[in-house]
Amino acid sequence: ISQSMALQPLCLARLNLLALLVSVLQVLRRQAEPCTSDLDCSLNGHCVAGACDCDAAWDGERCSKLAFLPADLRSGYNQLNVGNPPVNRSSWGGGGWYDEADKVWYMWATELSNSCGMATWTTNSQTVRASSTDPLGTYVREAVQFPVWSHESIVTRGPAGEYVAYMSYRVSDPPLRKQCTDCVGGTTSPICHTRGELEHVEISSRDQTYMSWAPAGGARGPWSEPVLVLQEVPQMDTNMAAVITANGTLIGMWRDHELSPGVKGKSTIHLVTASDWKDNTTYRWTVTDLLFGDQHLPNPGGVEDPFMWTDARGNFHALFHKLYPSHPYSSGGHAFSTDGLNWVWTGQAYDGNVTLTDGSVVEVACGDRPHLLFDRDGRTPVALTNPRGTGWGAPGMDVDQTVTFLRPLRTQQVATAIV
Repeated sequence: ISQSMALQPLCLARLNLLALLVSVLQVLRRQAEPCTSDLDCSLNGHCVAGACDCDAAWDGERCSKLAFLPADLRSGYNQLNVGNPPVNRSSWGGGGWYDEADKVWYMWATELSNSCGMATWTTNSQTVRASSTDPLGTYVREAVQFPVWSHESIVTRGPAGEYVAYMSYRVSDPPLRKQCTDCVGGTTSPICHTRGELEHVEISSRDQTYMSWAPAGGARGPWSEPVLVLQEVPQMDTNMAAVITANGTLIGMWRDHELSPGVKGKSTIHLVTASDWKDNTTYRWTVTDLLFGDQHLPNPGGVEDPFMWTDARGNFHALFHKLYPSHPYSSGGHAFSTDGLNWVWTGQAYDGNVTLTDGSVVEVACGDRPHLLFDRDGRTPVALTNPRGTGWGAPGMDVDQTVTFLRPLRTQQVATAIV
């Protein structure tokens, strides 16, 4: 091994650290200056007399931090010790919407089949539908919406109230997606590893992004046959998320690790658009770094799992799971845009420290797959969901049991003192 090759990892580490420091300093510089417009308040509030007056769900000098209320570990999609006899099912995040016809909040979550844990996501992922009459309550499992293999479904709304799901989907691959069956309590058996069932699925080259939809008031179905939407994109777990506008056009995001110049190997967010969300032939994608490429900001280490929405004022927002090496894995970031095409990165929006209703503080082990749940208006955020690792494994099994955890957000605006 040559000296230059031996030093290469150290040099790369220093470059990554330098990029992170530059990015943080630019965000801090922006936050230290008085605001001059609502753009300086991350479009999550108003600039009043040089200070940001944040919307209820947001906090911080620039309204870029989510404002949490104490959480209950029983809320969200928690399938541990459910039923008689009790069943344990692991899940990996989910989001949803209020349904006017059924008067419930629906949630679509990734669940691992056969009582397996998250280690089997490449073989056992399926999408389930759950519901609750309280957006902050416990969501009750109703049915499997999209069978194995479907992963990380994200549901948005169409202009007529349709439910539109985007997901990684390979339901026609049973020989390549042999499910693990030797699982207990939502945790994975080592047998699945030794038989090679988890190692031989070519995730980076075989995951494809599909779309399925259901009419307004039809969350329980029927749903359309899934169709491929990201034609010719390198077939990987793209994490696609989107907003569908009132005229039926689509603005969204997808990610990869390979295509952006200068950021190879980092999870990088790109733009996807469509002139008609129902017509899969109109979807177009780019490979530019959407968050950092046009802001002269170094990509600080990669982000993934975008969740997109528009607020009551028509502005675009997105949350992400952050993959920075110097940040905890349980943290997430935020970006905003006036048009969905040009984005401003605001930095960290949440971390894994959760205050519970009894006053204790726990660490959420996973900050992946952020979703917001909204009030009946579909615009006002009321909760954030993420996967939460329980830290438990059945005897002799992997410690990979997870639930979909819900963290309530502040919904009453705090008065801002103006001096």
